[in-house]
Amino acid sequence: MAEVRRTIEPSVYYKAEGFHIAAKILFDSEELKHRGAPFIINATFALELYLKCLLSKTIFEGPETHEEGYTSYNRVFSKSEHTGIGHDLSNLYQQLPEEARAGIEKANKELSGKDSLSNFFNKNKAHFVSWRYSFEGNAEPYCAQDVISALEAMKCYCSKFIVQCQC
Repeated sequence: MAEVRRTIEPSVYYKAEGFHIAAKILFDSEELKHRGAPFIINATFALELYLKCLLSKTIFEGPETHEEGYTSYNRVFSKSEHTGIGHDLSNLYQQLPEEARAGIEKANKELSGKDSLSNFFNKNKAHFVSWRYSFEGNAEPYCAQDVISALEAMKCYCSKFIVQCQC
């Protein structure tokens, strides 16, 4: 079993980007203006996946070398290396290497002028779970614009390892 550690796990990044796009569409929807659960659930799940794409590795199983000189694999998948509760944004953020946290903070400062995503992740760490079950009365308030800013900072930082960022 070969393991590859990349700065970004692409398969997880693209899933994060998909939920990010969904959150932006919901945020801009006039019909959902006063129905925040779909937006915040998609947005915080996107944030979680952006964090996890920085904490994952690719695993290649079952290599086969072909006559043409290339190798194929029977199974390729990503495995997250994070520890603790899977949806806790603060926990995931704190597990990132210092270099990644510094890069994210820099992207956040450049895009929004705000100082700390660490505080944002701590304040909004459980929104994915609490808003999924908001009908039970546990949902906490959030600032939609702060969520959008965090999404943009995470995408900007992570996308630099996938494609050229336009920020």
